Amino acid sequence: MNLRRAVLRATGVVLLIVLAAGSLRTRPRASGVRGPSAGISPEARQAAVVRDITGIRDVPCEQAREIIREHQGDANFVILDFRTKEMFDQAHIEGAVVHDVFSPDIGGWLESLDRNKIYLIYCTLGHRSGIALAKMKDMGFANILHMYEGITRWKELGYETVSGNELLTSQEINVPAPPASTPR
Repeated sequence: MNLRRAVLRATGVVLLIVLAAGSLRTRPRASGVRGPSAGISPEARQAAVVRDITGIRDVPCEQAREIIREHQGDANFVILDFRTKEMFDQAHIEGAVVHDVFSPDIGGWLESLDRNKIYLIYCTLGHRSGIALAKMKDMGFANILHMYEGITRWKELGYETVSGNELLTSQEINVPAPPASTPR
């Protein structure tokens, strides 16, 4: 009799677990997307993401490229490269302003930036720009797009880079120019 009760109890528990698991599952809508963007084509959804560049978020290189294209010539959109000046001179995204995140004056330089602008930030692989992102968040910047895959992935995708010194760009957008390189 005890064995029979144990089997019935175990069967009941298994049945409850199966029912509970089934009720927790929700059915996706026909498009596979839930929420306000459900029913919108993937192309329209991507376009909406590109247009809304406010806030702080990570963006892949493909999306960063579209955002850069859309905001070319926009004085409120700034591309920041947080690598060394030497790395920057080898290859960088056109229009980017360089400042080494490990330079002693990084805090003061970031402090001098306009917090009302939108910044797309990057480095080689995402480490340096990740450090800059944390600093900028702590300083109250509200609109930062972190190209977390870095310029390495950018180049792998075949996207255009330029080389050489573009300090003029930093003057044109009222961003302090980085100090002259110091030998290490």
